[in-house]
Amino acid sequence: MLSQPILDWLKTEAPGLWLLVRMGSSDSVVATERFHFFMQNVLRKTASKKPEKLNSDLLTQSFMKHLRLWASKNRLQNQQQANQPLSWQDEQRKWIYLMPEKLWALVSAFLLDWPIRKSNHYFGNSKQSVQFQAFEALVEISGLTNADVAILEPNCARFDLHYVDWFQNVEWSDRLNIFNKTHFDQHLKSCNRCQALHQKLKAKIQQFKHEAHQARAELDIEPLQSITFSAASSMDWPWILRLGFQLLMVSAAIFAVLSLPYIGELIPKKKQKPTLVANMQKKEERVEQVVAPPVVAPSPVSAPTSAVALAKGVPSPQPVLAQTRPVQTLPSPLPSAKSKVALPVVAQAPVQSPSVSAKDVGTTTEFYRIGATSLHLDEDAKKVMQVLKKYDVQRAGELDLGAIYKGGRYFHFTIPKNDFASFIKELNTLGFDKLTQQKAQSADRKIPTDLSRIVLWVGSGDSP
Repeated sequence: MLSQPILDWLKTEAPGLWLLVRMGSSDSVVATERFHFFMQNVLRKTASKKPEKLNSDLLTQSFMKHLRLWASKNRLQNQQQANQPLSWQDEQRKWIYLMPEKLWALVSAFLLDWPIRKSNHYFGNSKQSVQFQAFEALVEISGLTNADVAILEPNCARFDLHYVDWFQNVEWSDRLNIFNKTHFDQHLKSCNRCQALHQKLKAKIQQFKHEAHQARAELDIEPLQSITFSAASSMDWPWILRLGFQLLMVSAAIFAVLSLPYIGELIPKKKQKPTLVANMQKKEERVEQVVAPPVVAPSPVSAPTSAVALAKGVPSPQPVLAQTRPVQTLPSPLPSAKSKVALPVVAQAPVQSPSVSAKDVGTTTEFYRIGATSLHLDEDAKKVMQVLKKYDVQRAGELDLGAIYKGGRYFHFTIPKNDFASFIKELNTLGFDKLTQQKAQSADRKIPTDLSRIVLWVGSGDSP
């Protein structure tokens, strides 16, 4: 079962966190699925922690981390929703179309009564930023005009800045003691602008609290506990995955047990170096056959073969050869020049020339921002689409080509670099009232250097 700190946190903090999600969605089913998804992630992250290390602050921080991550991933979608025109049904519920940061500040300040420091701790913003976002969001959903919030004197600006503190009945003071809570009450009694503004904001806060009361009734804690418990214990794995994982672990254990007798054969042995005794035995076994060269006795000094010696009949001395041992000739290990030895012919594999690899294509963060204005927006948008189909461009953003964005048409695509000049030339022939081109650098978006990334926006105003 869930630990007691988690159960206490679900009872105390879950209703308030539910409002942060529910007040930003017009569909209760979508909000419920999103809220349960965040809760499952929180329980998965904290399931392995000991109960004594869990507290309400840690669990709420984990929930807000997942909530901020979702808002950052869907920032473009939320911005498009905020820029959409309101229908007559949602005119009284404008908070649905607020940006997430403003909605969180509004809910925490006027519904949950969180102190500004607590909101700053969970939202990651400064105190002044949370106060300003909460007051600005309240003004937006109240439908006030610029004339209603126009600043008439410096204390009117201080009234707007400290309105959240005054609503939460929090004491504050500045270093010079220029505008504290007493000054706030005195200014509210004397300033017609702030009195009228306060009456309109007060009425909207009452309506906002009434909607929040209905939203709280949609939350049921018991199903939430069962969902989070299953997510924390079994992590919602399908049975086929659990069975496969268990069979894999059993097979690994059986293989480890059966391979123990053969562990010596599986591990290769190191070659041992020959010892000194083995080297001496090898040297003794080698018998070198020594061949004695022929020995020739030195010849005595020959007598002069003059005519007198010949006349006396003295024979000339002959050289005496010394007795030699028979010479044992060994066969030469090398073939003689006369012998013909057939050498084996080894077929050589054909030498393959190394393949020339393609040059690595580099990357760049440059892109082109092009703006255009047209008096016939729909017709010119169709012409642009025909040009894009001609060059076979590829979509580079999340929106479709030609999507409606900020009152115009939005085209985000990539085109081969060789076709960029001809594309711009053909774009100029469409007859736009005004066409601007600017090169920019992306913070983290990279594309190959053989492509050009273009963000084209066609509007119907005086300037793109």
